[in-house]
Amino acid sequence: MRALNESHAALDAAIEAKASDVHVSQGGKPWMRIGNDLIEKDYETDTLLGALKKISKGVADFAIVYKSRRWRVGLGTADGAEDAVLRLISNDLVPFTSLNLPEPFIKKVMQMEGLVLVTAPTGSGKSTTLNSVIDYINSHLTKKIITLEDPIEYLHTSKQSLIRQRELYTDFKTFDLAIAQSLRQDPDIIVVGEIRDLPTITAALTAAETGHLVFGTLHTRNASSALTRILDMAPERESAQLRAQLAQSLAAVLAQRLIPKVSGGRVPAFELLLQSPAVSSLISNNSLGRIQGEITSSGKNLGMVSMDQYIARLQKRGTISMEEALRACEDPAKLKEILPYA
Repeated sequence: MRALNESHAALDAAIEAKASDVHVSQGGKPWMRIGNDLIEKDYETDTLLGALKKISKGVADFAIVYKSRRWRVGLGTADGAEDAVLRLISNDLVPFTSLNLPEPFIKKVMQMEGLVLVTAPTGSGKSTTLNSVIDYINSHLTKKIITLEDPIEYLHTSKQSLIRQRELYTDFKTFDLAIAQSLRQDPDIIVVGEIRDLPTITAALTAAETGHLVFGTLHTRNASSALTRILDMAPERESAQLRAQLAQSLAAVLAQRLIPKVSGGRVPAFELLLQSPAVSSLISNNSLGRIQGEITSSGKNLGMVSMDQYIARLQKRGTISMEEALRACEDPAKLKEILPYA
């Protein structure tokens, strides 16, 4: 991981203000995300941009260490000017018990096989959730865990499990080849930082088919759109094979978003899709439009929960306001219908 040795006032201020992200552009002032708000600050950032460009080695996404803190960097241009977003990575994992993950998700993960997808829009906490789950497994089970990341965010140490973390461009060149290599290193669990293309999902499904637990992440809003995103990666001549593999090997999809709490801060809301004969059949028959209905109608008996059902529970408990619940949900009209039964 590259080190940023020069002192930069904007990053010092971000650490002090507990900002999650710093947005900088050539000739402009930095903007910092503090809580839910994006606030402009009066600091010079051209020197910071120059330093990032020097150490990036042509890579657009990478990680740095600055004053013993780790940052994820996205470097590019906007309107022809250099532009970067730096995300401050927490040194501390969120306690697993504080996430309030659906209990059936944990039971499914503990079966130790199949593909588990964790999906959310950017900045919605999926990395935090996934790493908390990995830490829980690391603390309670005797397994070998290999993570393939871009970049490495949370640093894990071996506890009950043996864990090895690898970073794109530093330890491997492509995710699909790294998955294939990992299979020759006696893993129980493989964590794929992000599923971006057909070779990666194909390799991940192959690993899942051979009895491994494989975690992957995607940038989508809900479970059905995660499956659609994956199946859209395949050209028509390969789509039937990919559907068959996904129907057979999918264990669970956990979708997440963060919602402002009444008491301050944010709370995660989850949607959970679990493997079942009905879900496998819908995937095989390319009927993904019915996945959401299956979660809602059959979920209670199988342990699944829709995003709106979970949000209704949070609102009924007083954790989030009705205004935030309606803003975050998929269908405001249906949310009001299910609230009495949450």
